[in-house]
Amino acid sequence: MSTSPIHAAQAATLSALDQLLAGVGVIPPAAEDLARVAASVYATDCASPRPTTFSRRLSVVLQLREPALWDGTGLLTSTEELLGYLTGDIWTLSLAPDTLAPRDPTGSLDTAGALVLLSGGLDSFCGAVLELAACDAGDRLFLSHSDSRPVAASQLRTVSWLRSHVAPDLRQLTARLWTAARPEPSTRSRSFLFVGLAVAVAAGIRAGPAIVPPNGFTSLNPPLTPNRAGALTTRSTHPWTFWRLRQILADLGVSVALENPYEWLTKGELVRETRARATSASLEAGIATTFSCAKLGGNYYGTSPHMNCGLCVACLVRRASIITDGHRDPTDYSCDHAAGDHLGRLIRDRRGDIAAVTWGDEGRIVEAELAATASFPPGLDFDAAVALCNRGIAELAQVPLPDV
Repeated sequence: MSTSPIHAAQAATLSALDQLLAGVGVIPPAAEDLARVAASVYATDCASPRPTTFSRRLSVVLQLREPALWDGTGLLTSTEELLGYLTGDIWTLSLAPDTLAPRDPTGSLDTAGALVLLSGGLDSFCGAVLELAACDAGDRLFLSHSDSRPVAASQLRTVSWLRSHVAPDLRQLTARLWTAARPEPSTRSRSFLFVGLAVAVAAGIRAGPAIVPPNGFTSLNPPLTPNRAGALTTRSTHPWTFWRLRQILADLGVSVALENPYEWLTKGELVRETRARATSASLEAGIATTFSCAKLGGNYYGTSPHMNCGLCVACLVRRASIITDGHRDPTDYSCDHAAGDHLGRLIRDRRGDIAAVTWGDEGRIVEAELAATASFPPGLDFDAAVALCNRGIAELAQVPLPDV
């Protein structure tokens, strides 16, 4: 009987995960199982194209090392709820009847004081500079996940710059769990995979916390227009996402702590703090290595696919942060290099993002508006969250926008 594309994608992704974790060392079973759940979900997400109605019904059968921890404990339901929140889909997770055979490690990584995610974006670059300014490079292991050529290239550029200008002995581990074309390009479950990998590796090397470094404005990601609410606005590192992930870790008995030291900073404030702590005089060259764009395909506009487009919301937040910092933006943007019909097409394709930022610039967010956008964890300081959102919107207002 032939294997379905989704099952084939799951098998390939789990095989790549097994190879990665075997090189790390002995992984506690509960931590490895979280990574296996995340990898299975990610493969299903990538292999399942979205319909025009956006939402999908997705089912995943999980093969785990300690299925009893998940069976009848509420963990499957909690994870389904988290995935629905992240992706806007309806997920059904179930357990395979058999367990996995033992896996012998093929290597072992040295321990570290913390594991730090390094995505190739501007926030993770800033986080790396700040972490390396505060401790010896050998006390941090940086973890990257690469699933597209532009992202992989940005990670290589960023690590090369960091090794040349900050820490020659920087330690990095890269996960490549998906190398084929993706039928579904949005992959909103990617952040769950990134955290699952971080937890498994951190537990395997007996590290301290897993540090996830996005700025707080991007994490809250308030929808700038009413029609961008719900899962249409990415919730990858939203406070509720982290709260639910921490609950799942506690239920599994995994002691790895998830930390975001920059959860109360805007992107501009994070860039400014990085510049204040950086020891390299060529920080602009480091910033230029990073990739923040949420929409790939620069070659469609007559530019490089490795360029940030400059006009999606993620790029506009990036541009705003550098303007706020008061320095020249060293980034090559497609909107600055595309010409004629190519530029016109790029502006038309980003008109929704441009209009959203224009709309958002017209007024301040109040608590009731923010509270209506998403679920939030108990005890969140809404006054601080609203103030953070409005500082982020004030940064966005400084970016010059084309007419649409």
